[in-house]
Amino acid sequence: MHTHNRLTASVTIALTASLASADITGVYQDRDLFNNNIGAVIIEDFESEAVGSFATPTIFDSGLGVDFADGGVSTYIDFAENYGFENSTPGGQNYMAFGNDGDIGNYTVEYTFETSIREFGFEISGFQPSVSDQDLNFVLMANGQILYELSISTPNDFSIQFFGLITNTNFDTVRVTIGELGANDADYVAFDDVTFSVPTPSTAALLALGALATTRRRR
Repeated sequence: MHTHNRLTASVTIALTASLASADITGVYQDRDLFNNNIGAVIIEDFESEAVGSFATPTIFDSGLGVDFADGGVSTYIDFAENYGFENSTPGGQNYMAFGNDGDIGNYTVEYTFETSIREFGFEISGFQPSVSDQDLNFVLMANGQILYELSISTPNDFSIQFFGLITNTNFDTVRVTIGELGANDADYVAFDDVTFSVPTPSTAALLALGALATTRRRR
């Protein structure tokens, strides 16, 4: 994990009709373009994590929470290039993987954050949209309420790809649904360099004041 400081032609977005698309200011499939349009962010690169299985729900040292909102498959940190999985961290090797031999069905990965954010992205590998015949589907939520539903089309199988988005509305949860393959087999995928905004100084100050007030009330 480390901290650092437009819509491309190949991306197709389908927004739920009742949602305000104007609040989504950018969807990206190019990491460099995304980086050029964001502020300070945290990147969970999984390099400090032990290789092997992990249970969900879990919260990594970066503050990134991971769980399943629907379905469920094997979850583990690895570095081998099984199933087309790849690491995207310069000089790194680890990634977070979902799915292994025998896993079946659709599943929805749920990312949660300690504070509300407006910028989110990741590299994904092993994804097979041409076999599952499903796009990469996102749901952005705040306080348990759905804000946006997006479907991003990509023709690429297996190869590592970046997806990122920026909004002008705060959200605290992102759900990513991975469709099943033929014969109900799960599509195994790996995520790496999961990127999300850090609180602005004013937001951080408000959070600190809130925590202080809570502490005082408990005395």
